[in-house]
Formats: sequence, C-alpha cells, structure tokens
Amino acid sequence: MRNGKIKKFQIVLLAEMLILLALFFRCLGKEELQGIYYGEDMAEAVQDPSATQIETEPMRLPAGVYRVHVQTNMDGQEETLGVCVENGRGYTNSLKANAVTILPGNDAIDFDFFLTDTAYEVYLKIDYGKTSLDHLQEISVWKTRGGERILLFTALMIFLGIDMLLVFRRRCLEGKVSTERQMAVVSLCALALIQFIPYCNDTMIFDVDVPYHLLRIESLANAMRTGEAFPYRITSYWLDGHGYASSLFYCDFFLMIPALLRVIGFPIMTAYKMFMFLVMAATGVITYAALQRCVRKEYAALLGTAVYVLAPYRFNNFYIRGAVGEYLAMTFVPMVFCGFYLLCTEDIASESYKKCKWWIVFGMSAILECHLLTTEMVALCLAVFCVIFVKRVLRKRTFVQLAEATGIVLLWNCWFYVPMLYMMNKDTYKLQQIIGKNLSHGMELASSVVIWQNGKQITSRDGIYGREPYSIGVAVLLLIVFWLIYGCKRKEVVDRTGIVLAVTCVFTNLLNSNFFPWEQVQKIRGVGMVVSSMQFPFRWLGISVAFGAAFVAYASAKILETASWNGKLGIVALLFMSLAGSSYQLSQIVFTDNETQLYTAANMGTISLILGEYLITDELDMAFSYHDPAAEDPVQWYDYEKQGTNITITVENSSEQEHRLELPLQGYQGYRAVDAGGAEIEIAEERGAHGDLTLRIPAEYEGTISVAYVGFPIFKTAEGITLFSVLISAGYLIYRCSKGRKRAETNESYV
Repeated sequence: MRNGKIKKFQIVLLAEMLILLALFFRCLGKEELQGIYYGEDMAEAVQDPSATQIETEPMRLPAGVYRVHVQTNMDGQEETLGVCVENGRGYTNSLKANAVTILPGNDAIDFDFFLTDTAYEVYLKIDYGKTSLDHLQEISVWKTRGGERILLFTALMIFLGIDMLLVFRRRCLEGKVSTERQMAVVSLCALALIQFIPYCNDTMIFDVDVPYHLLRIESLANAMRTGEAFPYRITSYWLDGHGYASSLFYCDFFLMIPALLRVIGFPIMTAYKMFMFLVMAATGVITYAALQRCVRKEYAALLGTAVYVLAPYRFNNFYIRGAVGEYLAMTFVPMVFCGFYLLCTEDIASESYKKCKWWIVFGMSAILECHLLTTEMVALCLAVFCVIFVKRVLRKRTFVQLAEATGIVLLWNCWFYVPMLYMMNKDTYKLQQIIGKNLSHGMELASSVVIWQNGKQITSRDGIYGREPYSIGVAVLLLIVFWLIYGCKRKEVVDRTGIVLAVTCVFTNLLNSNFFPWEQVQKIRGVGMVVSSMQFPFRWLGISVAFGAAFVAYASAKILETASWNGKLGIVALLFMSLAGSSYQLSQIVFTDNETQLYTAANMGTISLILGEYLITDELDMAFSYHDPAAEDPVQWYDYEKQGTNITITVENSSEQEHRLELPLQGYQGYRAVDAGGAEIEIAEERGAHGDLTLRIPAEYEGTISVAYVGFPIFKTAEGITLFSVLISAGYLIYRCSKGRKRAETNESYV
C-alpha cells in the first residue's frame, strides 16, 4: 500500500515537472513590439492649438505584462510630460496601470502596465500641458515575458504547496506527526492569514516609511536588470540617477526577495505584499520552533507564538509605520533569546550542547542584516543577561560557545558592517547629525493597558505619530497578573525563570514610556550617542513583545502541567483576549487607513528619503533633478553615456589650467575615474552642486574618461572573509548532520 502511494506521488511530481517545463519554454521568447508612436506625427495630428492632451490609436492586447518606453528631449525646468494607459469600452477592471510623470532631463523612462484579460481598446493618453509635443520623440509599447514568468512562478508555488500538503498528510496517516503538531501547523497557517487580512485586496497602505522601502526594492531590482556589481553599495535608481548609498548603510539582504519578484514581472505592490506575507509566515514558524524548543510544550509554544505575531506593535510596524527593518528583525529575535536560554539551561555535558549556539548565530546574523538599531537593543539585552546569569555564562563550555557564536556572527557579516564603518569614518553624513539629536519622548504608561485599540494612542508631547497603537498587548499583562495569583495556590508554578521573564517584559515596556528618564540617560558620557541613535523609545516594544511571548509560553507550560481547569480556562481566556484585540485592530486598519493602488514604481519618483540620512553633506536640500554634466569654461564634453553609476564621457580642456567637470552622481568616496590610456583622473575633494562628483580635468587634456564606483580594497577583503567563513561553516554543519544521521542509523541497526 505504501509503495502504491509513493508511485502515485511520483506520478504527480512528473506531471508537475512537465507543466513547469512547458511554462519555462514559454518564458524564453523575446519582447514583442505592439505599437510605436512618434512625437512629430502626433504633433501634426493635433487639430486644436489649445489642446493639452492627445490619445494614440487603440490597440488590441492579450493578457500579460507590458512595458511602455518613452523617449523625450525636455530641457526646461518647468517642462513635464504625463503618460497614462487607459482601456476603452469601460473595460477597466482588467487593466492595472498608473499614470507616470516624466521630468525634465530624464530623456528615457520605462514603466509597466498589466492586463489580466484581453483588452480590445487600449490606448495611451499623453498630457503635454507644460511642454510641447515637439519634445516627445517616441513612445513604444512592448509585450514582455513578465506574464509568462509570473505564471511559471505561480505554478511553482502552487505545486510546492500541494507537494508539502501531500507529504504532511502521508506522515499524519502513518502516525509520524502528533496531534499537537498537526494542530500547530494548522494554527500557524491561520495566524499568517489573520495577519494578512488588510492586504487581501488589490490595494496597499502607502504611508510613513513605505515609499522609502519600496524605492529600496525597486533600486535593487533595477540594479539586477542593469547588471550592476554585487554586492550593491550605491544603486543608481535613487535621486534622479545620482545614486544613493542606502545599501551601504542599510543592509538589503532580505529585500533581494521582493526585488527578484519585481525582476520576474510582479507589480511593485504585489511584490511587497508577497514579501510581507512571507515574513508573517516565517515569524510564526521561527517563533513557534524557538518557544517549543525551550518549553517542550506544543500548546504553550503555540500560545506564545499567537501572542507574539498578533501583538499590536507588529501590526503597527506592518501597516502604519511600514517599518520593514523592524518587522524583519522581530522575525529573528526569538531565535537569539532561545539560543541564550538553551546555553544556560541545557545539560552542559550533552553532545547536542554545541548546537545551541547556532540559534544565536543565525538569529543575530539575520537581525544584523535587517536592522542595526534592533541589533543594538538585542546585544544590550544579551549583555545584561550575561551579568544576571554570570555563574552559568562563565562555565568553560558555555563561555566558549558564546565566544564562538560571537566570532561566527562577526565573520559572517563583515561584508556589510566593515564597509559601513569604514565609510562612516571616511566622510560626514546627515546620519551623524540625526544621531546627535535628543531622543523623542516616550508613551504615556496608560497606553500599555488599552484593550481595544482603535488606531489611536495616548502620547506624551511630540515626536510620535498620532494614530499608532503602542502596546505589548493586554493579554501579556493579564497573564502576568493571573500567573502571580495562580502561583499563590500552586508554588511550583512560579520559579526564577518565570520571574526573570516577567520582570524583563515589564521593564522593557517601561523603556517605551515617559516614565523612564531618557533625558538623564542621554547625558551620561559614552551612552548618550548610542541611546539617541534609537530615535524613539517605543522601539523597545519589539523586544518587550518577544519577552512577553516567551513568558506566555513558559507560564502557560507551567500552568498546563497542573491539569487544573481553572488554569486551562485562564489560558483559553488569554488566547481569546489576544485574538479579539488583534481582530478589532485589524478591522480599524481595514476601514480607516488610506489605501492606494501601485503597479509601477516609475510614478513614485526617486527621492523618498524622509530625513536623507545617507546624504554626504548637511547643506543638501534634496533638490535633485536629472541633468547633464556641468563643465567650467573652456572645458567641452561630448559622447556622454551613463549606465547606472558608470559614466563614459569624452572631455576636452584646451586651456593651460586645470578645470572642473561635475557629473550627475552623488560624490561618495570610492569612485574611480580612468581615461582610455589607463591614467587616473583625479577626483576633487570639493563636491559640486548638491554634492555632485567633481573631476579635475588636467590642462590641455583631451580624452575619454570612464567613471565607476569600485569602493576600497577593504571592501573586497571583508567580502572574502565572509564568503570563506560561510563556506567553512556550511561544510562543518553538513559534516555534523551526516555524522549524526549515520550514528542514528547505526543505533537503529543494533536495535
């Protein structure tokens, strides 16, 4: 019977492979031109001299992903050109598109639109109210293979889900999966879907930090398309082609996922939402695995997971603040604390003890790649725990494992933090001014006990957005009270570990409030700079929620061991309170937040910088625009070509003196200029307008100069160290896993 089931599964896999192979070959076709329109022809067709709009001839287009290429030659500062895609006959539901405004100096722009069904009257509408059609050279419409790639990816994900479900079902029927574990799997899927409810539509919340992170994604996708060198340090998409060092200071490692989805062909909004759902699901799985490993109770771990993923602050980060770095980092915080707990509590003589450090290694590495501020807070918590549990930490084997974990984390991630620290020392950025500012005031303590959060909160003074819920969740606080009361009757329920978790949860929650003397702490020498870098005290809620979830899991495990109906009813009430509060908050997000439809990033602009932390001078006003190189008289230039951050330009300086040539690139250190003969062209220390990169053209010089960002030798050294250490670690883990598997097979043979 079992062999028959395996054969059926193999047939299913074969059918899936054939379908995927057929879809793959469909992706190999070339782009197809659907229509091309010339500005001269459209200008001649204009009958009314006062008209400001013109429409192209309608096109019949099948379902798919299309790219519109616009070529212009606008030079005036006031000149703009608007282009939108529309569908006649009122068939607008199948068309997914945004209007795009083309700015002066941006000679060429591409944007996508999407058709979910065959459209019979698709046309382009050009708004030339602030310019002339004479500046429009051509518009072309191309059918890309994005639709086929989307279909292939979708089929792959569906087949993968079906296969996992079939394998899971077979293991359940064979009795290899316990009832508790089955319940956990179903519950984790349900929790992921509950979190995603506000985005189960064709809209997204476009607020606060969301535009910035969408531009990060789009810049990565653009770098992939144009073949820029990896790892990306300065991506050219930002600042109207000037480039921005966001990737250098804010790690983009995990954002490669939505960027790849954009390269496949998904709209920017869809790519972001798919990535968010993946983070939600991963957070549930990782938190459950960490808590279950610590408390050894399936239901208790599941309850702690529910409290964590449904925490009001997580919804705040997802849907209101759009804090991608923070909600990504919160995914891995439970791993770090799980690893530390296991190192302090597991049998130090066991063979599996060495495995405990990998929770810290993977968790801390991931947090470092997500969000530096969360890294600082987690590291501070670990330092405090090392002091609290100093006797256990100083045990030889425990200390060695912690030291090894620290070393591995530093080696794995030096590709990112070494260039970042090096560049911070090489130049001055706006970031350094922001860090020096005072920390914003915390929340009123009463906001922590609000049960039904309606998108508002009790604030104290300035610096906090007016509609964000800031709470660790009332369920956690109620359980602490219930646990203490219940422990009065059953002394075995309350122990040192539970007390440490409860105190830590409450204390980190106090760090979020105006009750904590942040102003006095900032005055302490050597501490103020680190503290002020956090900007907002409410960031500690992410840590507080993690400890709250750990406490819920630990306390629930203790209470459930008593087999008391009062205890079990209390746990059920806790879960209901958590679900009810989160459901109400989600409903408020769905019905009160402003939503938008965003299918292409081309209409977003390229300057959503918020504070411009990574700009290189304090004089920049972010007034960037597309423009050509600017040369001092009598320097002349021609044959100018810009591809990403790479520039090729022919320059002639007929004078007997050195002169300057400004290029449309942010003047970050690390650029290199070389002429056709291999000679170095000096880059001036003084930057041009808005921090533009400036070349010093020698006297009586004529030649072609190539400019590219190459960084510094220490960058390559750090990347090599990371690659080598990751390969060594991977080899070691594979060896240990194979050795453990052989040992298990040997033991089974003896039995």
